[in-house]
Amino acid sequence: MKEKFIIILKERFENTSYLHPKANWEELEEELLSNKNLLETLCLMEETGGEVNLVDLPIFSGLVFVDLSKESPKGRRSFCYDKEARIKRKKNAPNSSAMEEAEKMGIELLN
Repeated sequence: MKEKFIIILKERFENTSYLHPKANWEELEEELLSNKNLLETLCLMEETGGEVNLVDLPIFSGLVFVDLSKESPKGRRSFCYDKEARIKRKKNAPNSSAMEEAEKMGIELLN
């Protein structure tokens, strides 16, 4: 999966250069291959239907990976926001929440 993901990410990276005009693919790929935790996390995001891409966001003072899927990914739909909301939901309660899944993946939610 990791090799396939890197190919997908490279294609996205090249097709959306306006999101990260100063980034260099070779440096990014080297970072991904040397940082197994980062690669694992990004793969988890992708496996649940996300569309991971690199974005230069001034709010973070630089480059960050963000899920840019147009709608909630299939693997992450019907979640409550957090565990408290999930537990309070008596009828058709989901198995997890957005916050719980983010914590499992080692990522932060953006608003």
